[in-house]
Amino acid sequence: MESHFHCHSRISTSNNLTKHIMKRIISFCILIVISLQTYSQMLTIDQAIAYRTKSVGAFEELMVNKKWELLSVEKPSGTTMGSISFSYNKSTFDDKAEGFATLLYSSYNQKFNRLSLQVVSNKVYSSAITRIKALGGKLLSSDVEEGEIIKAYQINNTVIKVITGTKSEEFGATKTTYIFILYALEDYKAKIAENNEIAVTVDPDPLSVDTAYTVEENESLYKERNQANELYNQKNYKGAIMFYLDAIKANRIDDIDYYSLGACYFNLEQYTSAIKYFNLYYKKSPDDVDVLVALSNCYFELLNIKMAIQYLAKACINNSTDINNCTLAWYFILDKQYTKALDYITIAEELYDGKNDDLFYAIQINKAHIYLLDGRLESAKLIHKKYMGNIVENSTWEEVVKNDFQTMKKYKIVNPNIQKIIELFK
Repeated sequence: MESHFHCHSRISTSNNLTKHIMKRIISFCILIVISLQTYSQMLTIDQAIAYRTKSVGAFEELMVNKKWELLSVEKPSGTTMGSISFSYNKSTFDDKAEGFATLLYSSYNQKFNRLSLQVVSNKVYSSAITRIKALGGKLLSSDVEEGEIIKAYQINNTVIKVITGTKSEEFGATKTTYIFILYALEDYKAKIAENNEIAVTVDPDPLSVDTAYTVEENESLYKERNQANELYNQKNYKGAIMFYLDAIKANRIDDIDYYSLGACYFNLEQYTSAIKYFNLYYKKSPDDVDVLVALSNCYFELLNIKMAIQYLAKACINNSTDINNCTLAWYFILDKQYTKALDYITIAEELYDGKNDDLFYAIQINKAHIYLLDGRLESAKLIHKKYMGNIVENSTWEEVVKNDFQTMKKYKIVNPNIQKIIELFK
């Protein structure tokens, strides 16, 4: 497989293209470390279901272990339930926090405890709703009351009331808040009857949910994903693939996992499979430059230059870089569209910041190729004479150019002047 800098943005087993994947994965790993810390401490739906029926002491230990801070405690009194409240990442200057959780606990039966979770992150909210549906959550009701959207879902013996609203902040700003209130099914039905709320149909005999299992499964998910990324960094792509495929089967995959799965298959040179998973990520993030480049690289490896051009051209529209424009010029050369190739190599030259010698030489090599194939042999010779003998990507200028000529043969590019350049090197 050729290794050529003007295909630097191409993902491949060559050094340059592996760097692209590693850059993406390293960036993702940095992101995952930060997000794992946040999400592993934020209460998930699975944990909320399990924690609701805990004793006040057990709930306190679980929340402190997740780095939540105790706000207040009140013991039950008569018919009033007791309460214990926590905050997550609370500001030291005001009462704002990333999350609040309150357990209303019964003095006689933990089964009827209620748990309230308030968050402000749209991502946490979306993840929670997705998980409710994945657990088979049935929408019991939805309504608008006093400027708030109120929904209720039933998951076996648990009902989750979801309230979406806004609150005023300083200088006239508003902030969206999301509140999840968890009830025992019997408690929720009693509350409806007590408040004369509109009756809703609930499952008469729901199966009990194994909350201990779901919490254990959820908490292990982040560890498994981190392990998969470690396997990728160790170039154990098959091992990483096993995790991602299992995650898909269990309906617990994140969008970025599709990209990582595509990268694994790419490094195993299974380009058709790589395209499948890159496309799944592309559908979620159609403007993501990295996945556009990744798809372009796959099609290049499959010698489908038209599709390679299509995706890389869109990447250049979204983020016009010197490297991507240089690579796109190379693709147009292979597609025998020399005028367009010259347009993009000119853009690459204008964008070049002078920091990467390999990229500079790649631009010059592409320009020489365009002149040569477009009938301007002497202009091509001038470039070659000027830069012959320079080291490009740990190879000589001459070796890189000859490798390019071999690639051109695959695309049925035949030109008698190619031999004249080879003779010039001699």
